[in-house]
Amino acid sequence: MQAHLPVGQRRGVVIMGALPSASLTLVPAALAALRSQFPGLEARVMEAYNDELITMLRTNQVEFALATRLDEMSDMAFEPLVEDTFCVVFPPGHPISHLDCVTWKDLLAYELVLLSHGSSARSQFDKAVRTESPPTLLHYDITHMTTAVVLVKQGLGIAVLPKLPLNALPMATLQYKPLCDATAQRSIGILYRRDRHLSPGSRAFIQKVKDVVAAMKDCPTTQPSSNVSITRA
Repeated sequence: MQAHLPVGQRRGVVIMGALPSASLTLVPAALAALRSQFPGLEARVMEAYNDELITMLRTNQVEFALATRLDEMSDMAFEPLVEDTFCVVFPPGHPISHLDCVTWKDLLAYELVLLSHGSSARSQFDKAVRTESPPTLLHYDITHMTTAVVLVKQGLGIAVLPKLPLNALPMATLQYKPLCDATAQRSIGILYRRDRHLSPGSRAFIQKVKDVVAAMKDCPTTQPSSNVSITRA
């Protein structure tokens, strides 16, 4: 589907937020398509974890965000695009590879590499194990997914990462298993304030993102990770 803008609205700036996993997988192709069709329209992408993206929306730093909605928010509208799941990433031969079903609580027995507070992966992990004793083994609070992968490669622990961007990361021989818990699922989509009308430029960019998602569904070989469910908006 082509996005159409009146001639007078083909210039300007679109400021959006995006989860790191969306920045790696959905945003690049959408940006390229937007620039090709509307070269005078500038798009700025602010990459951040989910909690920070919500703050950016509420303080008008971004018009919309490619984010997830972990809880109901009366002031936000959400259009789901991609169904994703959290996975445990581990080196070959790790004991966790022998488990048929890996849960959040199973992770507590091992050294952990966790994304920092504010990420949806960390939020779901903390909620799932809040009634358990805290992990007694050393764990690392990491900002970037690439750093987490490198630490796992060095044998420093196992990581919890979203499945969507795994094929875009330097996984090499690392393996992964999706977590079995229902809380290990998330929807990534368009999040924006209910009381704010999106600009024509933002709507054009959102359409490009939807086109990328549709192409991923129509051509499974282009999907960034297998078994990622794509929902047409």
